[in-house]
Amino acid sequence: MKIKISLLKKLITCLIVIIIFTIFFQVKAEIHYTDVIPDSTVNAPIISDSILYYLLDLNNDGIDDFKINIRYWYTFQSPTCCDNYAIWIESENSDNMIAADESTLGVCTQPLYSNDIIDNSLYWDNSSTINVWVEGLSGCSWPSGDTFLGLELIVNNDTLYGWYRIEATLTSFTIKDYAYNDVPDEQILAGQTSTNIDTNSLNDNISIYSNNGNLFIDITDIANPSGTVTISNNIGQEINNSVINGTHNIIELNNIPTGIYIVHIEIQQGTLTKKFFI
Repeated sequence: MKIKISLLKKLITCLIVIIIFTIFFQVKAEIHYTDVIPDSTVNAPIISDSILYYLLDLNNDGIDDFKINIRYWYTFQSPTCCDNYAIWIESENSDNMIAADESTLGVCTQPLYSNDIIDNSLYWDNSSTINVWVEGLSGCSWPSGDTFLGLELIVNNDTLYGWYRIEATLTSFTIKDYAYNDVPDEQILAGQTSTNIDTNSLNDNISIYSNNGNLFIDITDIANPSGTVTISNNIGQEINNSVINGTHNIIELNNIPTGIYIVHIEIQQGTLTKKFFI
């Protein structure tokens, strides 16, 4: 009887340990959100048969994961002439994938909308076309307004899912923000910015802008906010670490070269990552 009780105690202890570990890893799970400030727009080149592009670093580790290209070329078709445009996305690493339209066998990118599920159930390819217009005919056609790209990122053999919010026309595209889930093989919803139920609460409460070499951080509707601010360049090098207190904060960024930077804000109520331009 004592042996049975001892065994039962061991089983209960093991169950408790498993529950604690499960809760711990659930707490550590995080959606990493980055707001691009200001939005980055790439217009089609004006020289025929030219290509411009925008590099996507989904997990902000300084390694480019994807590239969005926009090409313009001119063709002559008697008696008229034609301006042609194409926008497509490709992986910078053959293991990374883009959610594509299965009905086109991956030729066209799959447009996603707010709260669409991004996971392994989607059709994935390492390159696909967002928009194309050739000699007056439209190929892959991207919806107007804000739409999402679903992305699959491989990091240390782990599969992470994320999204980029993009607005695309025939002659330009605009990158607005992006996020990824740091839990391997775990889904993310298009537009999801947090693991909390109120996914946009911190984003709504914190605004940032730069002016005359300073970064301004304004916090609203949070009592006595305090925490830290870390600023890095686009290859992940930390250039500033400051403490914030109160609702209006000014971070001096003197003698910093013009470019895009990443600000990571941590306060008791949560974290927020945004990109800004100086």
